[in-house]
Amino acid sequence: DEYGDLYAVAIDNNMDYTLQYLTIAGVMKIYFYRTYGFYFLAGASVGSLLTGEYDYRPVVVQPTWAAGSEGTAVNREIPDVNSFRFSLIPGIGYDFYYRGMFITPEITGDIALTDVLDDSYTSNEPWRVINLQGTLRISFIIL
Repeated sequence: DEYGDLYAVAIDNNMDYTLQYLTIAGVMKIYFYRTYGFYFLAGASVGSLLTGEYDYRPVVVQPTWAAGSEGTAVNREIPDVNSFRFSLIPGIGYDFYYRGMFITPEITGDIALTDVLDDSYTSNEPWRVINLQGTLRISFIIL
């Protein structure tokens, strides 16, 4: 404070990471029984890093009279980010045929095979990004 008194302070460290990749994927659609209906997806992808940065915002939680006060925010590039990302793509879906079109709900995953950072930064614990996404696709039959 302005009198030079020191206080014990508890801080909540808020970190937000942004990783953006340009990715090219190859996926194979394997039908379970016939030419439409239930199917599996299997594939792989390779990505090149576009952006790798983080935002750090410390927020005071104790003492209560200072709770909510924010420290100096930092926005920087993540050091030693791997510039390429390799991953496997599993998935499942179902093609519903309806009046000359297919309505397809699908769930896919993206399981990273490469670490985001060099091992020296992660204390021998890998930091890998795993994505899960659900989509609903509508396909029209032209011919």
